Amino acid sequence: EDAPRDLGARKTSLAGPPVSVREAGAALARARAHPVDLADPKLSVLHLDPPVFRVAGFLSPGECADLIALTASGRCREMPKEAGTFAAGEALRRTSTTWYARYREPAVAPLLSRARRLLGGAPSSHFEELQLARYLPGERFKW
Repeated sequence: EDAPRDLGARKTSLAGPPVSVREAGAALARARAHPVDLADPKLSVLHLDPPVFRVAGFLSPGECADLIALTASGRCREMPKEAGTFAAGEALRRTSTTWYARYREPAVAPLLSRARRLLGGAPSSHFEELQLARYLPGERFKW
């Protein structure tokens, strides 16, 4: 567990992730986190603050291929590496390419549907636009 932050919140890291869903569920309940369907046997909790989950088999290989193909289709908005939206010095830390995919895209539908179900039926309006990142050999993102 990390030291308390100045804002009065605590950052809680799990020792030896992934942990059991039961342990994570108890910790999430204590933290009053977003309702996550912890009964899903494919779910592993990797970190509590911020919440980071791994869902085995969340997308099929074909669904992953469809999302990758979407980046080359011209129907995604690409964020160039040299875009002015990143803070000064960001280009030194971020060398990957990012695309933003709209939820109306058919390739995104399986991901959105499963994410909504996993998060207790949360409405689509609670989700950010999907970001797809590509790292070529030698590219990186570091804090």
